[in-house]
Amino acid sequence: MTDGPERTRRSQRSEPGQPVENLASEALRVLARKRGAGPAAVVEKHVSDLRDAVLEADPAERERAVAMIQKRGVSNDELIDLYIPEVARRMGEEWVCDDSTFADVTIAVARLQGLLRKLSHDTPSHRAFGDDGVAVAVIADDFHTLGAMILTAQLRRLGVSVRLMLDVSADDVPDLSDDEDRYDAIMISASHVETLDKIRKFVEKIRRRRAGRSVPIVVGGPILAARADVRSATGADFATSDVVEALRLCQLRVSQDAQVATASGP
Repeated sequence: MTDGPERTRRSQRSEPGQPVENLASEALRVLARKRGAGPAAVVEKHVSDLRDAVLEADPAERERAVAMIQKRGVSNDELIDLYIPEVARRMGEEWVCDDSTFADVTIAVARLQGLLRKLSHDTPSHRAFGDDGVAVAVIADDFHTLGAMILTAQLRRLGVSVRLMLDVSADDVPDLSDDEDRYDAIMISASHVETLDKIRKFVEKIRRRRAGRSVPIVVGGPILAARADVRSATGADFATSDVVEALRLCQLRVSQDAQVATASGP
């Protein structure tokens, strides 16, 4: 992608035969450390406070909880990358163990999505390379959309142009293929093994329509923990839930502005 109106695939990606620039940048290393630390990196009180707040009907409770967590030194990026996913994960476990009702978990996750949108809006996106760089897709009947929203926020923070597509199927592939230079990668966020067949059909149709030009397709999300052979089962090029690894595999660059802003954060 380019900085101007003309959009080309090759300016967003590294040239063949050249080293992949920026992918080992400080911005990506910082984000990798934050995400790679996982649950061990979160402060339990912050998790507990955020969980309790999203169970309350009063939005002021969520605003107070977020403000208090931020006052303790947690950044918007950390809330998005660590705390919102951790609260969602734990509430999912509570539902499985019958410690929370389906309704409570569904409503709480919807409130987490609202927080994510607000925090993403409050965190400036860095200069993007074009109008459409990456498509982040959630397959039809896979209702776990929070992970895709988090991925979208992370990519935009790093200066990658993103289009989030929910409830997509093989029938939507023509929309993805109308402009062959529109996307530099397609990332599919999936949670259930029941969607494997739909993902495979989606990938196959993209391959048929774009036979003359291959766009990298990445599958990630909770599905990777449930099925070891997701890449071969879906026909995708790569399978990873790590945004840093996904960018590296697709040979996508990030904004220089994002490197400075991310590296200077907490």
